[in-house]
Amino acid sequence: MRLKKVILLSVLFICTVNASAWQQEAAQLAQQLQLVPGTKASIQWKRIFNSAPRRKRYGLDTLSQEQLQQLRRYLIEHAADSPKPIVPGL
Repeated sequence: MRLKKVILLSVLFICTVNASAWQQEAAQLAQQLQLVPGTKASIQWKRIFNSAPRRKRYGLDTLSQEQLQQLRRYLIEHAADSPKPIVPGL
């Protein structure tokens, strides 16, 4: 029983570290591209990622699929209308 608890806690720790790692990467990428999640609502971020001309305008056309997915998720999760927005000055 003790071994199961140790394994479960280890798995939870690894998942937490992994989640934190992708968010840090996405946050750094957003900062490099000068994209602030809280400046747009989630629907606006979705429109940007779903439109090739808009992706190009924001410099997203040079990113890999994995980077695009991570950045999209990060921007939408922290958009102005999300439960945990990231806005300048806070």
